[in-house]
Amino acid sequence: MHLRTGAFPLLLLRYTYVAFLSVMSIDKLLHFNVVDAWERFAGPVVHAILPVSTVAIVSIEGVVEIAIIALLLTRWYRIGALVLFLAIIPVWIDLMILGFYDLALHDLVVSAGAIALVLLPPPEEKPPLVQAA
Repeated sequence: MHLRTGAFPLLLLRYTYVAFLSVMSIDKLLHFNVVDAWERFAGPVVHAILPVSTVAIVSIEGVVEIAIIALLLTRWYRIGALVLFLAIIPVWIDLMILGFYDLALHDLVVSAGAIALVLLPPPEEKPPLVQAA
């Protein structure tokens, strides 16, 4: 596989997100809090969407991340990337409200990569040729 073909960037993004989300979801679901103390990031927007305890919100996030991983490992990876993007929006808003600007920037980059994964052509499709003007 040539590194400039559509397959390599697509697989790189997919498996990077699988690895990233695996670490995050295990940390959240098992309440290890090795990566971070997740409960401190649940703000008013997430609580408005999910009116449950903060611990329950973190667990729900972990389950959603596992569902996204499952989608990323299948032919429905674009749906998984879209779900990832949509799941980040309320978290991003909460991070901004709570003043965690560095993490909000991180989530902005993660969401941009997720949208790129949605928009990348499948490996079997050839990218359109760019014609010189």
